[in-house]
Amino acid sequence: MKRLHRRVFFGGTVLVFIVLAPVIILRAMGFRYDPGGGIVQTGALEVRSIPEGAFLFVDGRPVGETPLVVKDLPPGEYHLRLEKEGFFGWEEDRIVEKSLVAREEPAWLFSRGGSAEFSPGVLAEEFSPAAAPSDSGFLSNREILSPEG
Repeated sequence: MKRLHRRVFFGGTVLVFIVLAPVIILRAMGFRYDPGGGIVQTGALEVRSIPEGAFLFVDGRPVGETPLVVKDLPPGEYHLRLEKEGFFGWEEDRIVEKSLVAREEPAWLFSRGGSAEFSPGVLAEEFSPAAAPSDSGFLSNREILSPEG
């Protein structure tokens, strides 16, 4: 290889590195190009459900089955909907912040058929009588208690 060819090859390699290195680093840091707002830093949503396998919709668009992490979301508020055959649906609005993963407790889906599908080892949290409405029962130590006791 002639000296001129080596210099051209070396210069081209350095130029490619100088152009691509910042792009790769910014992408790894969560920056994406948004046609409406230029370059923005994105966030993510971690969505889990009990039982697993519920289908997730983000702002009405189908995304996938739980558990999953939805990446590259521009900061903002998103409407989440979970659906699973034989279970009541679940909906909630979540806020995604730049460079953060919005992680919440799993969404509980309740069976339409009357029998619940629970994972082994999952226990209901204890509820305080003060937090329960006065005219309804509340769950305490795995027993349903009426307001009278």
